[in-house]
Amino acid sequence: MELEEIDFKILSELEEDSKQSLKELSRKLGVPMSTIHDKVKRFERNGVILKYSAVIDAAKVGKPTLAFILVAMRYQFAGEPIVKQREVANKIAKLPLVQEIHIISGEWDILLKVRGRDLKQIGDFVIERLREIRGVDRTLSLVAFENIKETPAVPLVE
Repeated sequence: MELEEIDFKILSELEEDSKQSLKELSRKLGVPMSTIHDKVKRFERNGVILKYSAVIDAAKVGKPTLAFILVAMRYQFAGEPIVKQREVANKIAKLPLVQEIHIISGEWDILLKVRGRDLKQIGDFVIERLREIRGVDRTLSLVAFENIKETPAVPLVE
């Protein structure tokens, strides 16, 4: 799908506040409401807009502790089938506390973003859940002291 400059502006506005009305969006951007409506519907149909959701303050719902966990895999076990990276990542994705999971390049194979009540909960998660998954060889946990910027928004307008 080919996107025009106005498309990026519309998408950027919706990322900032998806609850704003099409009328408000039309007024802000100086574009007819019918054009905004047609474009938004096309974005939804073509999968440019995947869904609308609420952004929740993790601290206010009892999950103030943020950590990133690197996972190195062991692919081969004597006499057993090879462990597949995507299968391990999909198992990890189903665990509680996991907010994001990424297959990455380099020395480590998988990167997790997890949130919990406190360090103990995250530590228990690593020791009792994550390291028990066949194929997880070693982990490195990086705890965030402070969040300077965290957003689900894709940078559309430079």
